[in-house]
Amino acid sequence: MKTLHSKYKVPNGKLIIADIVIEDSLIKEIQISGDFFLEPPIVLEMINKALIGLSIQTNMQEIKTIINRAIPENTVFFGFSPESIAITILKAFTNE
Repeated sequence: MKTLHSKYKVPNGKLIIADIVIEDSLIKEIQISGDFFLEPPIVLEMINKALIGLSIQTNMQEIKTIINRAIPENTVFFGFSPESIAITILKAFTNE
């Protein structure tokens, strides 16, 4: 198992942090956190669960698609977006 960590500051927005446990090149555990807000708050847990099993070879578009499928239509993001979560995850994968 390997643990990855990354941070991404959205321009004029919020800080997003990804803590990821990788096993056999797949996400075994993931925790997205930061100083952001979203409504309803339970959506963050839904996003984390949807990303379990994701390959570290997954590209930006695929990550965004997985996140967008996991969130209810009425979700509101404050100071960040599904794309900024994907950027944070990719930074962890590439150790940038």
